[in-house]
Amino acid sequence: MYVVFPMMGLTRSGGVRVVSMLANGLVARGHRARLLIARPAEPGFPLDQRVEIQQARARRSVLEELWWLARSIPREADAVVANYYLTAYPTALATGMRRAKGYYFVQGYEPAFFRPGSSRRAPSAQRVLARCSYRLPLRLITISTWLQSLLRSETGRDAVVIHDGVDAQAFTPPSDAPQREGAPTLLFVGTSDPGKGLQLLLRAVEILANQVPGLRLLVATQDRQIDATGPVPIEVVHPGDDRELVECYRRADVFVFASRQEGFGLPPLEAMACGTPVVTTDCGGNSDYAQDGANCLVVPVGDAKAMAMAIHRILVDASLALRLAEAGRITACRFTWDAMADRFERLLAGTGRSSEARS
Repeated sequence: MYVVFPMMGLTRSGGVRVVSMLANGLVARGHRARLLIARPAEPGFPLDQRVEIQQARARRSVLEELWWLARSIPREADAVVANYYLTAYPTALATGMRRAKGYYFVQGYEPAFFRPGSSRRAPSAQRVLARCSYRLPLRLITISTWLQSLLRSETGRDAVVIHDGVDAQAFTPPSDAPQREGAPTLLFVGTSDPGKGLQLLLRAVEILANQVPGLRLLVATQDRQIDATGPVPIEVVHPGDDRELVECYRRADVFVFASRQEGFGLPPLEAMACGTPVVTTDCGGNSDYAQDGANCLVVPVGDAKAMAMAIHRILVDASLALRLAEAGRITACRFTWDAMADRFERLLAGTGRSSEARS
């Protein structure tokens, strides 16, 4: 098969990581994969040398970028997979004129990205375009049963669920598994986007500051400027690759995922793979792997007090921390990039079924 992925860019985001790993998996299985990149950039994640990359020569207006994507989709492609609401439109246009199958790999509920009062340009128009993209004549694929249900209620259409994965060979606990000593450290991985919940975590840290002597917060982000101040020492780092990100997970006593809403939520699985206990909000897609009290602690969205209590429980109860870490590692090892690529391959070949994708 010849599979083409129209993309706006190659930023170091969760969505780009997933597409990169999917392309790697397809070429490893003998298929041909091409990434069409509307905004020229260096790849944010390692790509197999067999993955083809075609980039626009210069930045253009958004409409020109979308037209470039539509006319750059090869006529001989067997499948074209959009991964963002903007790329869904050129995908629908190109596949409607050709014999290629068109897919929309929905990794988040994109209308929620453009909330009233957002600093993004023309959020209302973007919200409408995002909603309409789910009704284009493309087969829907998504990454969690929560997002599948949301799309069904929004459009009346069903989507195949194919979960994200984690590289449990790269994201691993320390080999010597030392006892944690010194100041207890919390880890946040994300950006300054309000939906990622950094300010919620900072409120929880304020509650904990007098209860946990020496508490520290580590913030791993791609943002070069981020508002992170509080009553405890805060270190901001910018991991350049997975090796540096793994070291952040290993440094932490608790990883805290504070998002309002996530299509899946990959960082908690990465933390679990590294043997780090997890506290997460009940933010949607993570319900496919996050089991409160079994492999992590789950708290309501927006509840700083509940978050602080959950963090405190792990910090003061070594047996709980160990149990969650061990169960989390087992959970993470069930979600692999190989499994994702296998299910995608079967779907694109016409043999995949929703029941298989959910397993």
